[in-house]
Amino acid sequence: ANSTGPIHIAAALGKYVIGFYPKIPACSPKRWGPYTNKKIIFTPAIECNNCTRKQCEKLNCMNTIDINQVFDSIKKILQHKIAG
Repeated sequence: ANSTGPIHIAAALGKYVIGFYPKIPACSPKRWGPYTNKKIIFTPAIECNNCTRKQCEKLNCMNTIDINQVFDSIKKILQHKIAG
């Protein structure tokens, strides 16, 4: 979603959530992330030069998030839910 609303609703319902946030300070998961312990947050594994959304319109840094790590996280959540 292009808004954090759905992740907050899921967290409020006690669901596990996975969020993706760019390194742009205004989009920080500290500011916009869900308030739950059942979360996995992904951010690009690169240094950011404090760019802004206006400077970095396409958010190419998000392409550096490793899809295998995302997939592994989803598997762990599903395995935990099945076992629990």
